[in-house]
Amino acid sequence: MAKQVVIGEDATGRTNTRISEIELKPLGGGFRYSQLWGSDEIPSFPNDGTPPVYGPLYPGPNGYRFMLMSLLPAQSLSPDDSGPVEIDEGMQKLLEDAGISSAAAGDAPGMHRTDTVDLGMVVSGTLILELDSGEMIELHAGDSFIQNGANHNWHNPGSTPATLIVALIGGHPRD
Repeated sequence: MAKQVVIGEDATGRTNTRISEIELKPLGGGFRYSQLWGSDEIPSFPNDGTPPVYGPLYPGPNGYRFMLMSLLPAQSLSPDDSGPVEIDEGMQKLLEDAGISSAAAGDAPGMHRTDTVDLGMVVSGTLILELDSGEMIELHAGDSFIQNGANHNWHNPGSTPATLIVALIGGHPRD
């Protein structure tokens, strides 16, 4: 199991650490994720490393999120998992609050856009970044991406789970 180390600093300038295990939670459609850190406000210092309280899955202006995500290979999903997915009530609320509750439904399950700049890197495996233009971009471990609020979807064409880390920076909503 992976761990998260948070380093903070008290008012006297002395450092401290908090170490915890990272738990990936099912998101639906073969995705698992963990919100590692985030805030709805610009950070202030000193910061003792206490986990900030923040709102929905995706940040608004001045907010940010840091996530670890894993996507199962397409061939490991049952036929029922490749289309619209059953999402538990708590996760449905999370997606609704993020404004992407329709991401698991429709003609292109998983296609979604958010009002964020997504800075990411593939840590392991292979992923396909699908754009609504039909373009398919293959990404491998070590590849990075900057996704500027565009409509997109993720696929794992490989035979093993693919893992990525993503920092989301909230922007002003579309009009």
